[in-house]
Amino acid sequence: MHTRPYFSQAKRVVDHFCQEIGPELMDQLGPTHVDALTLMIESALSSNAYHALQVSVNELEALTERTRRRMPGHID
Repeated sequence: MHTRPYFSQAKRVVDHFCQEIGPELMDQLGPTHVDALTLMIESALSSNAYHALQVSVNELEALTERTRRRMPGHID
């Protein structure tokens, strides 16, 4: 089963949005659009987390390379 770590956070954002726009606009939006908005927000949160992880991986790789080059006996 695939986990969705950002679903609950996205759902809270959308629930707050729905409260802000009120019941009349909610009726016009309908559940399909609300679900689509939740999915888009969840996707954006996931994408942002993946990007941050990739930046960290790149920094760790660079640090590892610098450390390796400083080791005694290292030859390029």
